[in-house]
Order: sequence, then structure tokens, then C-alpha cells
Amino acid sequence: MSELLGQAKRRAYVVAHVVTLPTLAAVWAARADADAFVRWGYPAFAAFLVWTFYGLLSGRVSLRRLERSLFLFTSAWGLVYLVYALYGIPDPALARQEVSEGTFPVLAALCVLSHIFFDPKPAGRLCALLIGAATVVALPMAASALRNPQAQFVLLGFLRMEAFVVALASWLYAIALVKDHLAEERVASGTDALTGLLNRRGLFRAFDVEAERARRYGHPMALILFDLDHFKQVNDRFGHASGDRVLRTVGEEIRRTLRPTDLMGRWGGEEFLILLPETELGPAVDVAERLRYLISGIRSEAGPLSASFGVAAFSETDNLGTLVRRADRALYEAKQTGRNRVVASTEGAA
Repeated sequence: MSELLGQAKRRAYVVAHVVTLPTLAAVWAARADADAFVRWGYPAFAAFLVWTFYGLLSGRVSLRRLERSLFLFTSAWGLVYLVYALYGIPDPALARQEVSEGTFPVLAALCVLSHIFFDPKPAGRLCALLIGAATVVALPMAASALRNPQAQFVLLGFLRMEAFVVALASWLYAIALVKDHLAEERVASGTDALTGLLNRRGLFRAFDVEAERARRYGHPMALILFDLDHFKQVNDRFGHASGDRVLRTVGEEIRRTLRPTDLMGRWGGEEFLILLPETELGPAVDVAERLRYLISGIRSEAGPLSASFGVAAFSETDNLGTLVRRADRALYEAKQTGRNRVVASTEGAA
């Protein structure tokens, strides 16, 4: 999970807790005297939510642990609720109403949550397990329904509810699989297979987004273009497999040092491109110098490494092609003047 996605999830979960806790309190105040499950089950659920809410706000509970705990507790709570609705309410009409209006929303919500918390296949298995557990809970009711018309009435309400949940779970699973497949295709079409970085197509897409943001808000942006010095000799002396490992290592080491908002990709061969949103030319040169020093410290099977850098600042009239051309001319100058250095282009800078 990316850092940005994790932060977005935490914010969404905080909002959900802020809405759910007062709702539970209001229902408990209105129905505690008339409903035994509301009287005892709702405070238990609220106490658990207070713990997860504290974990969200303090950051002491990991998102993965929180999601798993929330799903497991809510599943157990929902199944206990189903047991109460099927066997704890003497009036068949009220029991059927509780199954339809009480437990159905809980089970449906659990199926939705499974696809928020987990990947499609684990989520599908969890939904199937939940539906199976609900069926097991209802088996004694099914046995008594053979000779008890009142039990038949309640059981029909349960079966209708379960049919809805099965249909919902099936649709959610199918939609999640399709979305997952589309996401994989989208990532594959914009990702370099060797390094896992953006490829040229992905960089064009990313640039369009960042350039539009820079133009709209008047923010600066800079581009760094660099390639590894004498990389052909690495392939010739040590083989292409060794060269591939060098490219992967360089990509991983640099990506680890950049900000989450910075974008890095493989422009082609041993050439890499980095977009630095909200960065002026001077600070971008400082970043390039830091990366040059980082690369010189990488110990690879091919021996010491070095790289030459060209840096250019974004202007409002730029597209990626024009910006890369300026950075490429600066990179060419760096190579012509001895390699293993950074050259900044000032032409066209805003």
C-alpha cells in the first residue's frame, strides 16, 4: 500500500468512526429497554470502536492490524446478532423483521468492508466464509421449520436475506476482479518491467498531471535527466544480466531517497528521468548533486559507478518533449566536460 493511500484510508476511517459512534449511542438510547441485544451488544461494539478510533488517531495501531481486527470483531458481532435474531426473539414477526432490517445490513456491510480491507481473492473467500457461517447458524432453525410454521416464517426471512447477501457478494467479487485486472493493465502499460519505475509512457502521463497542476497554481517544477557513465562497458565486460542488476539497484536506491511526490522513471537504456514538483532550478541542482554522490557510493559487481546529470526548470509553455530537450543538452554538456557532474540549463526557465 502506498503512503498516500494509507493516509487517505486513515482519514476515511476517522470520518466513519465519527459518524458511527454517535449513531450507536442514539440507537442504544432509543431501544435499550426494548431490545436485549441493543442493550448489551451495542455498548460492546462501541467500546471496540473507541479502541480502533484511538489507534487511528494515535498511529500506534498499524492500518493492516486495525482493518483485520475491525473485520474479525464485526463478523463475530454480526453472527451473534444473527443468533439473537433467529433464536432470541419469541415473536416470529419481530424475529423476521430483525433478520431483514438488522442482520442483513451488517452482513452486507461486512462484504463491502472485505473488499475495502483486502485484495479481491481474500475478500471473496472471507465473504464465502461469512455466508457459510450464517448458514450454519440457521441450520437448527431449518430443522425445526419442518414441523413448526412459525420457524418456517422466520427461516424464509433469513433465506431471502441470505440470497441478497450472496448476490451482493458475487457482484462485489466480480467488480473487484475486473478493477484489479484493469489496474494491473494500467500499471503494466506505464511501468518499466526491469526496474519497476515508470516507463516513457508512464512519465508522459505523470508529466501531464503535474504540468497542469503547476500551471494552475503557478508552482515551479524541475526535471532531472541522468545516465550512467560508460554503461556500455558494464554490459560488454560483465554481461547484460549484470547490467540489468546495476540498473535495478540504481533505480531502487534513488527512489528510496526521493520525496513521495517526486516521480522517477526509466527514460530508456541507462537513462533515467526525475520530475520534481514544486521545486525551483537551484534546489533541483542540489538534489541532482546529492544523487550523483549517492550513485558514486553504490558498490556493484561491475565496480564503481558514476552518472552525468542535466537539470532544467519547467516553464508554462513546456511539454515534456521541450523540457527533456533542454535537460538533454545540459546532460550532453556534462558528458563533454568530463562526466560525473551536474549541469543546469537556464534556457527557457520561468
